[in-house]
Amino acid sequence: MKSLLLILVMLIQGPHHGQWALVKWFGVEEKIWHLLPSDSVFLLSTTPQIQAEIEKRQEKFRSLTRSRCPLGMAFVEGPMRDPADTLRRQNAACLDGRGWKPGLLCQHFDESLLAPDSAHHRELSFCIDILEFPNIPGEYPATLVSYQGAQTLCRAQGKHLCREHEWTFACEGPSALPYPHGYHRYLDPGASFPDRIPVDGECNFDQLKLSAVNGTRLLSNPYSLEAMLELDKTWRGTVAGQREECVSPFGVMDLTGNIEEWVESDGHLSTLKGGYWAPVQARCQMAERAHGPKHRYYQTGFRCCAKAQSLTH
Repeated sequence: MKSLLLILVMLIQGPHHGQWALVKWFGVEEKIWHLLPSDSVFLLSTTPQIQAEIEKRQEKFRSLTRSRCPLGMAFVEGPMRDPADTLRRQNAACLDGRGWKPGLLCQHFDESLLAPDSAHHRELSFCIDILEFPNIPGEYPATLVSYQGAQTLCRAQGKHLCREHEWTFACEGPSALPYPHGYHRYLDPGASFPDRIPVDGECNFDQLKLSAVNGTRLLSNPYSLEAMLELDKTWRGTVAGQREECVSPFGVMDLTGNIEEWVESDGHLSTLKGGYWAPVQARCQMAERAHGPKHRYYQTGFRCCAKAQSLTH
């Protein structure tokens, strides 16, 4: 895999959340706004320093590679159940009461109705970024990225934008879990929507106090100061790896919530998965297929996948 080199085109202090950097990745036309934590690797002086710090941070995830994937990626392998059957069974297993219907978020699923069915499955084996791009522990995920931009940035690393079935299986695992962490939206048994929503540790979704976005200011020039101010106003994301309980059976983090992620899909090429910080479905199976490949917005990001390496003996 290739490491992407970067240059900070612009560094601006936002009024709400801190410094934003407009980053140009070498070999890629797309520039991206990144919110920077105070200890961001982007603020280091030289490229070797940046690369060394990234590798140092990713080292704690080395076991997830299982010697089949590059550092920073998790090895995913196993039988994936038929997606159409999984979705049908999940929609019949929601325990949220009479008012629930498909299209609404579900807090609790009946595990007994979702027992594995070995009759319909496909075997998968691949690598996936453990974190949302830029896939660096302790950094915020990139947003305002189009499907086309996501494809380009993955290819520049020698990877590919995750296919929908890859992303979904990395999220749900062989048991086809509704959420990466299990059968309940919240791990805290005392939590409930919308009255008692966990704020730490668990997946970053169901935030209610959100600011309205001015789409014209955001999109007329995505690289402008005005666009950054809109991002800063609406931002509710958390740094990669901060929510340690939002993890899939394969160790992949932040698949549901935080930001929506572009994937390639056979049915509708440019598809978004995972939901984001707002109260949306945000299940492993759910997908948003309403947008074209040039669409970008304050919550659109991505992660990359790659072929797994063969074991050598």
